[in-house]
Amino acid sequence: MAAARASTLTFLVFLVLLHIAEKIIKLMAGEFLLMTSPGGEGGGGIGINYGRMASNLPPPVIVARFLDQNTVFDRVKLFDSDPATLDAFAGTGLAVNLAVSNDLIPALTNLSFAQRWVRDTLIPHAARTYIARILVGNEVFSTANRSLIAGLVPAMQNLHTALAGASLQSVVKVSTPHSMGILSVSNPPSAGRFREGYDVAVVKPLLSFLRATGAPFMVNAYPFFGFAPDTLDYALFRPNGAGVVDPNTGLAYSSMLDAQLDAVFSAMKQLGFGDVEIVVSETGWPSRGEAWEMGVDAEKAREYNANVVRHVTSGAGTPLMPDRKFEAFIFSLFNEDLKPGRTSERNFGLFMAGMTPVYDIGILRTGNVGGGSTELQLPPPAAQSQSGVGVMSWCLPKPNTDERSLQVNIDFACGQGLDCRPIQGGGSCFIPATVEAHAAFAMNHAGGYGGNPTTVGASDVSGGVQTSANWHVIVLFFLSSSSSNTSHVAESIVMERHTTGFL
Repeated sequence: MAAARASTLTFLVFLVLLHIAEKIIKLMAGEFLLMTSPGGEGGGGIGINYGRMASNLPPPVIVARFLDQNTVFDRVKLFDSDPATLDAFAGTGLAVNLAVSNDLIPALTNLSFAQRWVRDTLIPHAARTYIARILVGNEVFSTANRSLIAGLVPAMQNLHTALAGASLQSVVKVSTPHSMGILSVSNPPSAGRFREGYDVAVVKPLLSFLRATGAPFMVNAYPFFGFAPDTLDYALFRPNGAGVVDPNTGLAYSSMLDAQLDAVFSAMKQLGFGDVEIVVSETGWPSRGEAWEMGVDAEKAREYNANVVRHVTSGAGTPLMPDRKFEAFIFSLFNEDLKPGRTSERNFGLFMAGMTPVYDIGILRTGNVGGGSTELQLPPPAAQSQSGVGVMSWCLPKPNTDERSLQVNIDFACGQGLDCRPIQGGGSCFIPATVEAHAAFAMNHAGGYGGNPTTVGASDVSGGVQTSANWHVIVLFFLSSSSSNTSHVAESIVMERHTTGFL
């Protein structure tokens, strides 16, 4: 009997120690992420909104690699919590802001549901992907849905409680993005006020929560939606005389974005929360629009976004918030052709779906990248003799092969010693940034025999076919900013089939 009690006691002690060890590991993991990640609160930084309402987008893993290795962005804002996308950012240097959709807010007002959501959605990725924030809904006040608005703060509080239960509250913050429509007054900036009825009942508790948890107030600020014909220069950060003077303070504004941010600051200060950080969760300018839309073209989009990057990282701040850097997320990474609404809504992207730049705002690490592609008519391969000697063949992915299988092929080839640097971010063959193109590169260069992979059996891997078709070849290339040497021409090619069947 004594031996049984001793055994039971030993087992209970083991369970207690195991529980303590688990807590310590979680805490250490959280502190490690906090110390090694660039996306902690404060200090500014430039991020990008990564929406996926578009056809023919590159897989998330390619997008994540490109952003991490090829751009100055150190954070990314998602519009969902897709597991594959969260996995794609594992091991990168990017701080991820994931989103909870508006329709999930009522369920999150239940603590048990919030705890399950954190357990099932966030914790599986927290060890390898730096998740900096959970953004609850988007522009909830603009929905005018009283149920959603009333449930917003309780949902945020429950998610924070769930994070605390997993020892992640010091790493992952909870916030929500607002439109400028949350203000009833925004001009002049010093008179900024939140909408009456929401200001004390909802916004004040929200700001109290943000202050207590160290999270920022996030606002989608778009001068594009606020300018008039005579204020275009003001919206684009162009010199505009003495600027726009606030009669209450005598302060002069040279940009509309500064005025918008100071209006938000004034509204927060009026409620007693001027110390809460402000983050620009979205800002941007479309490169195309309807014929009747003013100020819409690629040059103005380039000018606005480049000026945003320069201004928010300069440390100049705003008239009411001087000597301050701001964290800002450009909207958006891609043009999104599946979005509803006017043409401009589908053309806010810095890149087209195939990773070709729409324009350059200086965010690429390896010099300027000019948009577009150049078509080269390459000589056809040698004609096939009757004996079959001298035929030139290439290895291409089979049509409709799933991307997961192709990625396995890429990993296999690269793991066998193939130099895969050309198809990694910044490499000469990274563009076109598709798994199909990268798989074609890997299969055609396996063994070092580019152009004739059949000599080393590269097409034996899953998903490959051989073909002796004549090809029309499109070569995508970008010149280095430091050299016009055409050796920078990408070897990566997109081949268009000319009726010849696969062998």
